[in-house]
Amino acid sequence: MAKRNQLAFESLESRHLLSASASLSHFLASETDALPPADPPAVSVTPQSLVLNDVAVSGSAEIPAIHLFLASTGSAATTSSRWDWLAQTVWYVPTENLLAYATDLQLNDPFPIGDQTLWYINQCADGQFSGEAVTKLSVSPVPTNASFTGVVTPLGQIRMEFASTEGQPPIIGIGQMRFVQGAWRAQMQMATQGNSLVTHWAYMCELAPGATAPEANSPLLDTNFLSDEWRWLEGSHWAIRDTAMFGSASEGVFSIDGYRNGYFWGSGTSTQPFNVLGSTTPEGNLLLLVSVEGAPLAVRTGVIEQTSSGGQMALRTYEGEPAIGSAWTIADPASQLTAPSLREFLSSQ
Repeated sequence: MAKRNQLAFESLESRHLLSASASLSHFLASETDALPPADPPAVSVTPQSLVLNDVAVSGSAEIPAIHLFLASTGSAATTSSRWDWLAQTVWYVPTENLLAYATDLQLNDPFPIGDQTLWYINQCADGQFSGEAVTKLSVSPVPTNASFTGVVTPLGQIRMEFASTEGQPPIIGIGQMRFVQGAWRAQMQMATQGNSLVTHWAYMCELAPGATAPEANSPLLDTNFLSDEWRWLEGSHWAIRDTAMFGSASEGVFSIDGYRNGYFWGSGTSTQPFNVLGSTTPEGNLLLLVSVEGAPLAVRTGVIEQTSSGGQMALRTYEGEPAIGSAWTIADPASQLTAPSLREFLSSQ
């Protein structure tokens, strides 16, 4: 099993924002952590010249101004006005992060597509922001437009709600502001459901005035920057327990059949067969989709980490009714396919 690469990122903030789709306007009320306010960083790159695959601090990396560096460490105090500079900015997906995956609602045979989404942030004050998003997929020539609202905590944790078509629940995006190569990036994960499903994770970057974002049909790159340290997931086997996902069984096993740039997919069995599709950021932020035959699609967020014996996941509801779960690597799911033996195995952990 390959050792994970060591990347230079700011510390990961624990995800404690509410998971249900309640009003976003109250999320900041319980925030007590504070940081010094940071001035908007100068964005010195354009979409054509952006190079994100060299994120470790090195002699060639841009050295951030000291007040920006200190602001990214979480070592002092501020108010939630830290991110007010986001107002009247535009954000885009760099070429390195255009890769997304599309599939049907049963998660059968996911396939790679390009996803270019632009955020036009009109307002941002005291950690609350709003604006308009324009999304163009490589598989569809017609862009889609949606308004959004969101919150960003003093430590940079993000939750966004994108308006969807009438009768459909809002689309939820979760993420973290990260200071990489001398500029802020909004590291985001989300899943969009309609007649099909698209899941995407990306480092959104501020678009410089007069610059043009890359097209959705640009070449989809494979670089180490895109969470390649999790490549060991391919071929791994997992036991999973969840309070709501599998009904009365509450548990299952699955194998990860494929991996690319932080995305992974596979299939498993509980009392019914199921498919999985997920993404993980370099730091281990996790978005996991599970489709159990005969049940609504389950979406979980959480964290993944590598352990001495393999790996483990901590899961919770992404939206909707509360649920929690966990998963951990096992040697061979073939010996755990029947419910009684699986329960015995899980109870011994």
